[in-house]
Formats: sequence, C-alpha cells, structure tokens
Amino acid sequence: SLTAKLEHGSPHPVGRALLEYVRKNLRDRGRSVEDYPPVLELPGRGIVMRDQADLRIGNLTLLRETGAQIDEHARTFLEKNPRSSITGLVRGGKVMALFALEDAIRPGASDVLRALTTKKTDVKILTGDAKEPSARIAAILGLPESGVHESMLPEDKYRMIEEEKGKVCMIGDGYNDAVALSAADVSVVLSRGAPLSLEHAGIILLRNDLTGILRAQKIAKKTGRVVYLNLMFSLLYNSVMI
Repeated sequence: SLTAKLEHGSPHPVGRALLEYVRKNLRDRGRSVEDYPPVLELPGRGIVMRDQADLRIGNLTLLRETGAQIDEHARTFLEKNPRSSITGLVRGGKVMALFALEDAIRPGASDVLRALTTKKTDVKILTGDAKEPSARIAAILGLPESGVHESMLPEDKYRMIEEEKGKVCMIGDGYNDAVALSAADVSVVLSRGAPLSLEHAGIILLRNDLTGILRAQKIAKKTGRVVYLNLMFSLLYNSVMI
C-alpha cells in the first residue's frame, strides 16, 4: 500500500508498472489504497513522500544515497535478477520491498533502428537503467553495447548531446528526457509522453508509434526538395524579369 501511495498518478513507465502490480495484489487481498499524499519526484532516482521524508521509492542509486541497509535477503534478490531494473521501497533507511522490472520492446523499435543504421545514422541509447538491463535491451535490438550509455541522469544526457558533433535528433518521452530534448537540433516525442517532454517537442508522433520517425524523415526530405525547387524557380524568374 505504501508503494501505491508513492506511485499514484506517476506517468513514469516504472511507476505505472508498479502501481498496476501492487493494486492487483491489494485487490486479491480485499484491500484498497486511499488518501494519496503529495510526493516529490527526484529525476533519475525516484520519489519521496513529502510528509514522510524517510519514506521513498527509487532505483539502486537512490537506495545507496539514502544509506539503505541491504540485508541478506535483498542481496539474494539482486543476485537472482542481475539483468533487471531494480526499484526499492525504503522507510527509515530499511529496505521494505524490492521490485525487479524488465522493459518490453516497443513494436517497430527493431525495424526503426535497422532502417536508421542502414542510412549511416549513428544511433545511441541514453538510459538511466543500470548496465546489465541496458545490455539486455541492446542485444534484443541488435545494437552494439558501445552504443548504449547507461546509468545516465537528466543532466548527463543533456551534456552528451551538447558535446555531440553534427546534427542530433533526440527521441524520448519521459520526464528525464526533457532537458536533453531541449538541447537537440530535432526533438521527437511520442504522444503519450510526459507533459514536460511534450513541451520541448519539435515533432509529436500522434500515433505513439516509433515507425512515425521514418515517415517524418521522408516528409522532411520531400519538404526540403520542394523548398529548394521553389527557391530555384524564384531565382530563375527574378533573373529573367531583371
């Protein structure tokens, strides 16, 4: 019930997954969750309940920062789930619960990456996940591990895009992507993305489908050709008139 209280209303994929899991278990036990207190989100780390500073939920980074005690049971759980993203519920420095989550690949993601790679586009994944779950996703998508940058905070993503040479297109939909999206030359956000990310979107994919990126690329190229032809006709017309 503490997990549900913390994650209530969270648009983050991890938050939604945890809330769905916890609520199902509470229903099975004939219980419900009410009285949701205000929470404070810590980008790239987790959530803290405002009126109970000792109650928080987040990734292993947050657990280490709070000095949470990892007992034998918790260590065994971590060893059994080396390639999963771990989220922990902590109260008073004690780990109350650990959750192991695995990302589901979006439909069309592999096709989009393959198409972009064949066009000699340098594709990279910037993620806040740990190394092991990030490597699992890279293997499924057929992306070399060198193209995956894990355990990144929002400011890390921003800094990397700022330092990148050439034109950068950033695709994201989470709160943690908002700063990086603002730094990219072209920012693409899925329609169900976090409100903060939508504010920084240059392109919003209304179908919430990654293959829309390839369609947008084709439209952009066609538009560029039309603009170029119009300029040429305009130049020719004005030259003749002069």
